[in-house]
Amino acid sequence: MPLSLSQQNAVTQLSNNLTYQIMANVISIEALESAHTSEMSKIAKEPVKAKLYENEDLYLFGSELGCLRIAQAHRKQETKVAYSENLQSFYVAIYSGK
Repeated sequence: MPLSLSQQNAVTQLSNNLTYQIMANVISIEALESAHTSEMSKIAKEPVKAKLYENEDLYLFGSELGCLRIAQAHRKQETKVAYSENLQSFYVAIYSGK
């Protein structure tokens, strides 16, 4: 038995609502990087730039002192502070353990 027009509209509306809810729960990588940049810049006491990788390792780029401050704040996690010759910048890697 075919659906009436009002039933079809109800199904369409329900589908649209579910799609909206699913999309609202998805956070983009760019949004996460922006949030990490903001929060880690506070810890570093200077601007840093965040890059989040698929395995959830977080890399933050900035001055040596800023990177050391971030590493110290995350000392309970595995971190690495080093200089990237390619990017000509210091970075701190905060490993997710995945």
